[in-house]
Order: sequence, then C-alpha cells, then structure tokens
Amino acid sequence: MSGATLVYLLVTPSLLLPQIPTLPREARAVVRMQATAEAVAVIQDEPTEPAPLTEEEELRSLALDGAFAALGKRLEESAQAKDAAQVRAELFGVWTLVAASDKDASITGSNGKWKKGRGHFQIFKKPDPMAVFEGGDALFFMTTAEVVADVKAGTSSIVKVRGGFGVKEGNGVSEQYSRRDVGGVMESDDCRLINSWSCAYVGPTLRICRLADGGLRVYDKVEEVAAEEALVKLRAEPVEVDPAAAAEAVVKKVKKPVVVDDRPAWQKRIDEADGVKRTANGTPIINHGPIGGGGSSTP
Repeated sequence: MSGATLVYLLVTPSLLLPQIPTLPREARAVVRMQATAEAVAVIQDEPTEPAPLTEEEELRSLALDGAFAALGKRLEESAQAKDAAQVRAELFGVWTLVAASDKDASITGSNGKWKKGRGHFQIFKKPDPMAVFEGGDALFFMTTAEVVADVKAGTSSIVKVRGGFGVKEGNGVSEQYSRRDVGGVMESDDCRLINSWSCAYVGPTLRICRLADGGLRVYDKVEEVAAEEALVKLRAEPVEVDPAAAAEAVVKKVKKPVVVDDRPAWQKRIDEADGVKRTANGTPIINHGPIGGGGSSTP
C-alpha cells in the first residue's frame, strides 16, 4: 500500500476527535473506557420508582400527618396476633412519644386546668431478681419522664414517675407507678398512678397504644441518651401563656374583723333597754338624717 495515507477517526458519546495521527493503542483504550463509564452514568441517573414503604414507615407517616382515623382503620386491618409474653419482651427499651391524638394529656398525674403534657419518653426494663438486695430505685423497672407546661405561669418542669408494668392476654398493658419526682425532687413515694392501654402495634422501632376511649399514642424506639436530650430541649422551649389564664381573677375571701364587746354588764343592760340598735361593741346605729324644716319662725 505504498503512497497510501492512513487517517484515524474516533467518535465517542462525549468526545469527538477528527484526526489523531499519532494516538497510541493504550490511549485509545482509556478514552473508550471513559466514554463507556459516562454512558453508564447517564443510564443510572434516570429516574427510578421509589421503594415501597415498610409497614412501620406507613404507620408512622399516618401518625405524623395527624391522620389518626386512617391510622386506626389501618391497625384494625392488620391486627397483630401476639401472646402476652411476646408483647412484654418487645416492650423492653426506651420509647419516645412522637404523635398522639390526646397531645395535651399528662400521664404523670400532672393534669390540671392550666397544666398540659408536652411530651414524654418511657423506659421498660426487664425486672432484675437481684434488685431486691439493692433496694431503692433498682426496684423500679418502669419509668415515664414528661415535660409539663404551666400555661398560666408560662413555665414548664420535668416530672418523672417510677414503678412497674404488666401485660395480660389480649395485649392489655397496665403501667403502675408509686414514686413521683418534680424537677428532680421527690414529691411522693406513694402516688399510686395507673396508665392502662392496649398494644395495637409493636415492632422493632415503632409502638402504638390504643387508649380506652379509642385515642392513639405513637412512639419511636430510641437510645436513652437521645430521649433525655430531647426532653431537656423540650423543657427549654418557651411556654405561651393562655390569655384566659392570664385574665382569670383570683378572688380572695376577706375575713371580717373580730369585734370585742368590752362593755360592762350594767352598760349592756342599759343599752339594750333604751331600744336603740347598736353594733356588736355597743355603738349606736344611726340610719336617719338630720331633723329639720324650712327654718325657724317667730310666733
């Protein structure tokens, strides 16, 4: 092929080279690999169908959206069949309230006209048979810590109750508390609080309680440190004063002064005989005005 001219023309999706008279074989391979990688990347960037939600994600989404009616219906359609021992074992851990149909309710005995529960977490522990030898707080295997807002004073506090819990057949759960702390100070060692509910759902990261009135409370399973931090952060948030509470008048009963009648007995008899109405201490009561006419006249 004497006198013939050889021309290289390389065309790629991302690079166009009209003439490469001295392109080595190794370089040509590198360009082709890059072009292929770019082409694959374009294919990978194409929109794909989102992965379907898991059952827990679906239930949590309904709760966070406040769709409690739809959540209740969904729970009825997928009712769990678990025995008491299984439910009890799955409750162990730390749970933080993320949504509730009764958002202002308090389960630490802090309900009041101007007091509202703002959020809480719960710790379910496996009872330790050796705790009886340690005594004190070791005997408690159930704790609920709650932020309680006073919308009249514009303040909030952390209230903790400690006790135990039990699970019966039919997924019924009863929390029983005997100790109550307010702001880190023990208020009562015999508070006798009970919080009962039915376990509508419990999974690896989600728990849903159904109350006796049909209300729902939804919890996420978290680490204890994270729950404590969230509670402290919630405690630090400002509390808006309720206008009705600010306008509420505080009526104080005014006690009448005690009047001591120190008149001698003979004076009391005289005062009572003259027919004049008197106070408790004998002072005459005058309830008529001055007697007068139109002036005096000379006969």
